[in-house]
Amino acid sequence: EAGMHGSRLAARYLASCLKEAGIAPLEKDNYYQPFEAYNKERQQRGRWQVHPDSIAILEQGTHRILQMSNVLG
Repeated sequence: EAGMHGSRLAARYLASCLKEAGIAPLEKDNYYQPFEAYNKERQQRGRWQVHPDSIAILEQGTHRILQMSNVLG
């Protein structure tokens, strides 16, 4: 699940597989594309929300922000 420890391990694994296969990173020497996910509810254990067209709206009243990354080659 996105944002959990296992997802970070999976991202590192994928990046190492791309490197081993000789696939270059999409940007310079970095396979990771950072982005933010927002959680509006303080006590709800719901999923993180990512809406690129309405980030400003999501930032209002946001309780937590999670820094995440895509893996690109």
